Amino acid sequence: MRFGARGGVAVTLAAVATAGACGGGNGNESGGPDAAGAPDVGATSSQMEAGSGPGPGSGSDATTSGSDGGGAPQEAGVGGGADAGTSSGDGGGTTGGSDAGYVPDAPGADANFGPATTWVYNLVSPTDFMTLSGFLAGTGSGDLTGITQDFYKVYGDDYDFIYLFAEVTGQADVSVIVRWDGTSGVGLPAMNDMSYGSPARLKSVISFGTLLNGTVYEVGPTLHETLHHWSMYLDSSFGFDTASGHWGYGSANGLHGGFDSSSVVCRDNGQKPTGSPPACPLTSSKRMNIRLAPFSPCCVADIKPYSPIELYLMGLVPASQVQPLWVMDNENYDGPVTSDAGTGNIVAMDYDVASFHVVTIDDIIAKEGMRPAATQTDFRGAFVLVTQTAATSVQMERYARWARRFSGEEVDPTTGVMSFPAATGGRATMTTRLK
Repeated sequence: MRFGARGGVAVTLAAVATAGACGGGNGNESGGPDAAGAPDVGATSSQMEAGSGPGPGSGSDATTSGSDGGGAPQEAGVGGGADAGTSSGDGGGTTGGSDAGYVPDAPGADANFGPATTWVYNLVSPTDFMTLSGFLAGTGSGDLTGITQDFYKVYGDDYDFIYLFAEVTGQADVSVIVRWDGTSGVGLPAMNDMSYGSPARLKSVISFGTLLNGTVYEVGPTLHETLHHWSMYLDSSFGFDTASGHWGYGSANGLHGGFDSSSVVCRDNGQKPTGSPPACPLTSSKRMNIRLAPFSPCCVADIKPYSPIELYLMGLVPASQVQPLWVMDNENYDGPVTSDAGTGNIVAMDYDVASFHVVTIDDIIAKEGMRPAATQTDFRGAFVLVTQTAATSVQMERYARWARRFSGEEVDPTTGVMSFPAATGGRATMTTRLK
């Protein structure tokens, strides 16, 4: 995990200007610690022990425009539901969405959905490819504005999110906030960075390095990175992993990590913790031995819905739907509980902790203010494949399929991939057709 701040912005939420950078497409799939500092579901015990605690931070740089992070009046959308927000400018290009690089070497289209260029734009530029590769690796300037400006030479200011893809190995996934209107309740200041080429609408730019062990990884974590537009920036005094933009050792059990408090048992008596704050029998060293289900598989793939606290931060559910969150104090990881020696699949994890403390939604509101209901719930995203030479039809259809699944227009039950509308419980939509 890391924050990708541009232009020297400090990686602190006091100065917040960068959203989350996550190991989504690489280390976490290998079974290393997730964003919360806990092993991912499906990790083996040997992989877990190779990892350490919470990863480093993640960040973004930006400013404000429009209601709820830059939204604007709704207009009729295509495919993924209504598209909220009309462009207040053409972004330096046309609104038609011409394709400036893709040269098909085969039909390159799914018969049921039409040409891949309906869903993904191939930006062919060796310079942009090197910039994006360096950004994902943490070795470049961290400035994606040239890439997005090239996008806006062809497309109008019709998108809330731009998703950049490069088929490179061993990179992180990074989300950079461009706009936030200062809406209270989430811990973000107002931001409005015009340098990305969008005069009014763009909210975040999200980048993916998609090669894992030589194979293209095409199932996320799109939901996780999109969520970084709203989460997790709550005050560090709550005990969450604010520095990395994740829930850390809190019981959010969502797409930014955390554990399921209902799974916690006291190892010494096999009972649920009791009292408020919840407690287990103390050891001779005045600590509690606990066992819990594996932490949320937040950073691996689009396979889990947003949790109530995450939906609240998105403005999609009221405060009354958010349950109290447990947070571990002074935790030590004692090791995994595996299903059998043969597979090493993790079924539970053991910790010893000094205590739990409880964070209620009233605590959060008292510190951050009330999060009002979102004024925009219908979004549009642009999927952009950045290559050095024209993409093949196979490449184009791969990202077109990803875009369709993310919007919910294509459903493949064999993959378990969840769309953005499904992850929000039908409370929001994401159109991914280019226009």
